[in-house]
Amino acid sequence: MLRLALLGSQFRGQLATRSLDTVEVIWVGSLAERFSAEVPPLHPDVVVIDLDALGAVDDVALRSLIDRCQAELSILTYSFARRAVIRSLQGPRVRVLQSPITIDLLLAHLAPLIIRNDLTHARKDPAPMSSTPAGPRFTREQLGKLMEVSSTVQCECPNHLAQVVERLQAFEAYSKDCESRNEADRAIHAALYLASATARLEMEKALEKLVVHEKLTV
Repeated sequence: MLRLALLGSQFRGQLATRSLDTVEVIWVGSLAERFSAEVPPLHPDVVVIDLDALGAVDDVALRSLIDRCQAELSILTYSFARRAVIRSLQGPRVRVLQSPITIDLLLAHLAPLIIRNDLTHARKDPAPMSSTPAGPRFTREQLGKLMEVSSTVQCECPNHLAQVVERLQAFEAYSKDCESRNEADRAIHAALYLASATARLEMEKALEKLVVHEKLTV
């Protein structure tokens, strides 16, 4: 299971009302000093850092903290910042989002890593398909509109989440029709199909909530 550490008082409040079954929260708090001392030795897969909780920290200190965590993905949230600062922080393993972000949107950004972990587990313990997943809740035309729509929160979450759902739908269809050489192949492809369909359904639910919140028309 994906191991997650979060720095920010709002995250503690959000997690108090939500139980997460797709990730393991190994640390959550609001004190930057404790985060810096306690989180790197835990080797989290993902860290989420509210820049407001860090206070006046320069880019060098922030990058040093990110490097010490050695997380596969670092998500930085901010209330207000100059575009040049945001561009300087972004990278292949660093994502910058304008706050506030909901837990559903956070999970949407973690979806590729969650799916990869699910697929790794499926390879270790392949099982035949036990049920038929519910069909897609969004058409490709609707997803295409959402990929281009402008968001009122200026963080492009509808665009990103629509792209995630589109890719999940595509991989779900691909894994369903993937060629199998033997029974073991059929079992693993069934597991891949179920994992991608389940992830797709959860991300579609998150996208539906975002569409309502943003008052978008699809």
